Amino acid sequence: MLALVTWTVNGALTGGPRQATDLSQTASQHTGRPSTPPATPSPAASPGGTASATPSPTVTPTPSSSATGHAAAKRHPAGRARKTAAGATAACPHADLVLSLTSARYSYPAHAQPEFGVDVVSTASGRCSADLGASHLHVVIRSDGKQIWDSANCAGLAPRATTLARGVPATVPITWNRKTSAPGCRAAHRAVRPGTYTATAYMGNLSSRAVIVVLRAR
Repeated sequence: MLALVTWTVNGALTGGPRQATDLSQTASQHTGRPSTPPATPSPAASPGGTASATPSPTVTPTPSSSATGHAAAKRHPAGRARKTAAGATAACPHADLVLSLTSARYSYPAHAQPEFGVDVVSTASGRCSADLGASHLHVVIRSDGKQIWDSANCAGLAPRATTLARGVPATVPITWNRKTSAPGCRAAHRAVRPGTYTATAYMGNLSSRAVIVVLRAR
């Protein structure tokens, strides 16, 4: 009886670990997963067991100054042309110009040529340009209402652009040679007789007040 109990206890002690191993292998076969313990996290892992990843900074390319300049030039190809045009002096509005005519003397002795001064004044704000050429700004002499001389008849056609400041007159001198004239300077010039004459300045459709001059015989 004692021998039987001793054999039974020894058999149980000897077969215990093997049975445990067999049971572990059997469970592994049924589940399809190995019975090995999970791997120990690598040193790079975070203390919580999850590897920490440091995001890389995003770099946005900065356009170079030359590229920016080219882009600006494409957007405004006429920028320099606009600046040059803006710097030019604009033409004076015709309605903002005022003409006045003066004579050096009221009465001229024989052989003295009447001398006139035509003042052109701009009333426009700022500076502007006006053509004061001899063919555009001229003086007409009349006798008894009939035109006998025009300073533009024998004048050149070249324009004379003049910059005017507001309220500052530009004076153009004109001298009458006491002779007649015709358009295109075609007819022969004849000396006029002593008497009373009127002079008026013109520029386009603008005109001055008439000025009276007297030509004496001596």
